[in-house]
Formats: sequence, structure tokens, C-alpha cells
Amino acid sequence: MYMFYRQYNSPLNISSSNYQRWYQRFIEEYELKEIPYDDLKRKKRLGCGGFGMVYLAKSSSLGHVAIKEVRSETDEKAQKLFINELKQLSRSNHVRIIKFYGISFSYDASLPLKIIQGLREKPILGTPIQYIDLYSKCWDHEPNKRPSMSEIFEQLNFLKLDPRYDGTN
Repeated sequence: MYMFYRQYNSPLNISSSNYQRWYQRFIEEYELKEIPYDDLKRKKRLGCGGFGMVYLAKSSSLGHVAIKEVRSETDEKAQKLFINELKQLSRSNHVRIIKFYGISFSYDASLPLKIIQGLREKPILGTPIQYIDLYSKCWDHEPNKRPSMSEIFEQLNFLKLDPRYDGTN
């Protein structure tokens, strides 16, 4: 089984706005089964393939499966090779060829709502305080209160690296 894994970047260098359409078209065109990501319980890393990591996982409906996790930074040539591999596997039905069950991708559907409700990343230890202040201003709900690109550029040019965030300040 192959899985498209998505965190913040769309897999296969497809823009976020086009990703859902591409994914649905791919499922329909090749008559692929979409496996809910939540149905896959990752067990153990098996190794690294040409397109990304390979894991052994358990599916409540399929039992043990192999998951090929596609890296989001896969280049265009590798994308075509991967899609060709999917096409071949989806058409194959041989005892010595790994059975292709379907595709899946992960995302946190509630993330946009959480961001609207004020969810923000926590500062990382060692980050310059001025940098934290700058990117925090970019989150203002009022667009006209956010710094412009030229203001951001200017502030980054004069950014002081000390003091740094230590978890208490």
C-alpha cells in the first residue's frame, strides 16, 4: 500500500489549492481505493525507498500493510516515476508482486479553524526575542496592523540576536 503523507507541504510539489482536485482525480482515474489515514497505525520503520520512508503498519480493515511515505520535496522526474509505479501496481495482480491497496494522506482538518481561533506556534528556545515579536505582529487579526514586507525586511536587517527566548521571557 502506498500513502501520500502531508504535513504542511502538499506532496509531489502540487500547490495546496490544486492538491485536493489532483488527489480526487487520481483516485477516480485509476479506480484507487482511498484508505482513511486514521485507519493506519504506524508500527515500525522498515527503510528508505527512492520516494521516501517505508513503514510497516496495521490497518483495521486490511491487517498488516507496508506504507510508502512520499516526501513533499520530490522533484518532477521522480513524481512521474512514482505515478508510473502506482499505475503499474494498480493494474497488477500477481502473487509475486506486492498488492497495491490504495492511497491515503494525512492532514489536520481542524488546523485552519484552530488558527482562526488563535492557535499559534510556541517560540523555540534560543530564538531571538526581536524575531518572536516581529512574527507575532504578522499574526494580527487586523491586516492593516500587520507589518508590510518592507517593514519586515528592514526589521530583519537590524535584528539583534540577543536576548534570546529561554522559556521564561
